[in-house]
Amino acid sequence: MNIIKKQSTAILSFIPIFILAFSFLISGCGGGTTAGLSLVGGNNPGDNPGPISPIDLIPSNPPPPAPVITTAEATTNSIYLKWMDESPRESGFLVIRDGIQVGETDKNVSQWTDASVLPATTYTYIVVAWNKEGSNASPEKTVTTPAVPVPVPPKWILPGGGNTHILSLAVDQTTGELYAAGMTEVALTDAPHNGRHDEFLAKFNPDGTLAWLKQWGTPYADLILGDFLAISNGNIYVLCQCNDVSGLGGGNTHVTAFDSQGTILRIVDLGNVGAESITADDNGVYIAYSKNNIGHIAKFDYQASDPLIWDINMWAMHIKAYGGAIYVNGIMGKIDTDTGNILQTMAPGEWNSQLYGYVDGSAVDASGVYLIGQGVAVPLTALKYSHDLAKISANIFSTQSGLLTGSSPALSDTSMYIAVGGLGLFRIDKATLELVWNKTDIKGEAVAFIGDTVFVADRNKIIPVDALTGSSLP
Repeated sequence: MNIIKKQSTAILSFIPIFILAFSFLISGCGGGTTAGLSLVGGNNPGDNPGPISPIDLIPSNPPPPAPVITTAEATTNSIYLKWMDESPRESGFLVIRDGIQVGETDKNVSQWTDASVLPATTYTYIVVAWNKEGSNASPEKTVTTPAVPVPVPPKWILPGGGNTHILSLAVDQTTGELYAAGMTEVALTDAPHNGRHDEFLAKFNPDGTLAWLKQWGTPYADLILGDFLAISNGNIYVLCQCNDVSGLGGGNTHVTAFDSQGTILRIVDLGNVGAESITADDNGVYIAYSKNNIGHIAKFDYQASDPLIWDINMWAMHIKAYGGAIYVNGIMGKIDTDTGNILQTMAPGEWNSQLYGYVDGSAVDASGVYLIGQGVAVPLTALKYSHDLAKISANIFSTQSGLLTGSSPALSDTSMYIAVGGLGLFRIDKATLELVWNKTDIKGEAVAFIGDTVFVADRNKIIPVDALTGSSLP
């Protein structure tokens, strides 16, 4: 009952208000002089302004929304930025790097490259979209430029390509450094190219990078052959045969002494003689040469006024110093390194010259003296002698034909390694002289050995080879 009464009272109270509002509406529509409530503002003087529409509160070109950087690609000297353009309302974009404007683009251009950056540096970017009404900035984007790559130096290679011929190798067993000597038909360094062939000596670090390269020569054809390189007490010695190819005369044999830094200590001219080989130990340096068809072996000291300390008549193409003696392949002689006295010789008939007619190289260690070369009837043989020159064994380990420019063997504890022209690289068991393997894909003309690696010289490059398997190493 009370609820109904309250509702009736509310309705009756509303009626007078509705009538009053309606009367104002009629009065306004009738165009009377008394202004009534108008729903639309008029343009006449004296009219009251009408109410403001919500859309009128929005500027005609509001600030553009913030872009979003989607790409930041860095090189050592540039950073490429790309962002999402969220609206057509911008007048352009500003690029801010570390709080400083560094670039800008026109409207609708949403990429830019910063070419003023440094390598190995971190930068923070924001991109600002703007127009006359205002601006909005993107979230930060941080990017780091990479460092300038350090060039990887080439390993085990010399310039000159096929015009560079490495023909002698020697390893400093104390430092692990490898020396390579040979001849070149072109300039390998800043030094001028002097003749048909120049000499060169290169030093390689144990990791295969080139430590230094020296080139020198005469106006003649300077020939560096196998067994023309030796190391003694940290100094390096290169033997050279200079030939006059013009036929006008001239050209001598000389020895160049270097220190381990590549400085030439002295070039000793031996005169018009034929160079055969050079060897060295801690007691000195020794040279085999020929003069007037007579073989000579001499002890050499580059510091002496007369560099040939002693000089004896004995023919040899390859000599090797070991244990206070020099072992000579010609008639298989043994010479005291201090005095030059001939300790022992062997007649050719005693070592079967029919089987072994031409020596390509020799090597010696505690187990004996080893020779390789071409027999009269077969192309390649190996022989082993004890230090008293008693022949122990001989073995024909290859009967292939082909170019034989043989090199001196390199010796490990158990094996002998030989690189022979087109025949490839051989591993021979030292005890039995039996062939262990022959890698015909590894060509070369000189070998050296240290640790578990055999080094094979092939033209202008050196190939490291696993001594056990014969596989090429990086």
